[in-house]
Amino acid sequence: MLFFDNSFARLDSNFYTHNVTTSLHSPSWIIKNHALASDLAISLNDDPEKKLLHAFSGGQPLPGSQPLAMVYAGHQFGQYVSQLGDGRGVLLGELKTSASQWDLHLKGAGLTPYSRGGDALQFNGLFSEKYTPHPALQNASDCWSNNDPSEYATAYFLSPCIS
Repeated sequence: MLFFDNSFARLDSNFYTHNVTTSLHSPSWIIKNHALASDLAISLNDDPEKKLLHAFSGGQPLPGSQPLAMVYAGHQFGQYVSQLGDGRGVLLGELKTSASQWDLHLKGAGLTPYSRGGDALQFNGLFSEKYTPHPALQNASDCWSNNDPSEYATAYFLSPCIS
């Protein structure tokens, strides 16, 4: 069983928008990061009803998660912008394990209120930049004095089309 904290969803609604992800038609696993899944206390192989496959590919949310797109401010294209947001990323919630807490995001999960005209789905090149460096970053983390968190990908999916 997965335990979500969802502390971000308890903030004022100016910081997020609840969001429904785009379900993929006939998703299939391409790559499974079993080492990271183990850190998250998730078994990617023990999923006979494919609940994890469907949840991680934008289908039915995981029990206890509260999918949302985050709103933030910052600099973009050399200008300060008072409202930016996740254009293709959805925070499912903070997943709590016995050892730590992780933000569980779906990248390329479809449109959010902050998408800028695209379909907000992820294509192979962008995903592979998140997945590929994971082992190197994990091994290098012992060298960092402040243990900066980074992005790791748990799995990679393929779908012939959107449902």
